[in-house]
Amino acid sequence: MQRTFVLLCLATSASSLVMHHEKKPKSGSKAQTSAKSPEKEISAHVYVINLQDRVDRCTCMQTQLTDSPFRVFRQQAATRTSQFELCPDSDLAKQGVDRLGGYDKAAQSATFCSNQLIYNRVKADPNKPEFIIVMEDDIVIANHTKLWDSVKSFLKAEDCSVGGQHEWDHVIVDPWIHKESNLEPGPTKAGICKDGKTHHTLVQASHMYGAHMQLIRTSSLDKLLSQTKWHVADHFNIERRNGLRVWHWAPDVVKQSSAGPGDKRNFAREKLAQQCAATVMKSDISHTKPTSKLNDQRQEEGEDSSKYKLICPSKSV
Repeated sequence: MQRTFVLLCLATSASSLVMHHEKKPKSGSKAQTSAKSPEKEISAHVYVINLQDRVDRCTCMQTQLTDSPFRVFRQQAATRTSQFELCPDSDLAKQGVDRLGGYDKAAQSATFCSNQLIYNRVKADPNKPEFIIVMEDDIVIANHTKLWDSVKSFLKAEDCSVGGQHEWDHVIVDPWIHKESNLEPGPTKAGICKDGKTHHTLVQASHMYGAHMQLIRTSSLDKLLSQTKWHVADHFNIERRNGLRVWHWAPDVVKQSSAGPGDKRNFAREKLAQQCAATVMKSDISHTKPTSKLNDQRQEEGEDSSKYKLICPSKSV
């Protein structure tokens, strides 16, 4: 009887040991790896360059950016006359005609100044985001969901982050080929930004133009601000010669309504007609008017963070 009791205790004890051992997860098992690391949060702000007297364009952008996952700010554009006061440290153009398309050099110079204003504004912000998205006010968002999903995926890509294989300073989104060029873009250099299974192709190529949407890493602002001599906004080879890592990325999410090849421009105009005034298609490069001094249109910090609304001037001046 005593022997039976001892054997029973031994058997029970052995069973307990086996059960305890089975509960312990194995190295690399699903139990140990099931907890997913939190998804990287994208820190970015959107800036829209807009002339004070182009309320039509600002209102159009306001409509298009209602679903932005990032805060949206308006940057009042510099003009032929105001640029010298707003960008006193830059070598700007007073007059002349650009050889490509007959654009007014002073207006192009003012566009350069407008971008510099954004760079200075963001640099001075103690709570600056990691990225800024700069948009001209004549773009058309072709697919809203695709736009923001693509941008967030691209900005998370490890291969193109700081220290990555294809680290970048400045990325131009959905450029176009100049209508007078018969050459294919033919990338001189290419790279891949990987976000999981999603791959984004970057290229550096000739004959690619358009600065209607730009991605900028705020840690690279000093490089951009070191360029004091103006250049046409989309002549990015100048930036490359100045040491900036500039790439083109074409996810097919935005178009430009007032510039670029006819087919893309016509598509943009058809899309705009559904939600904006026809006047937004009129370019300002050749007829910019003097406007009032820079007026900060920042959204108040206390506002509902779910409403990233672009604030437009109440009327033209």
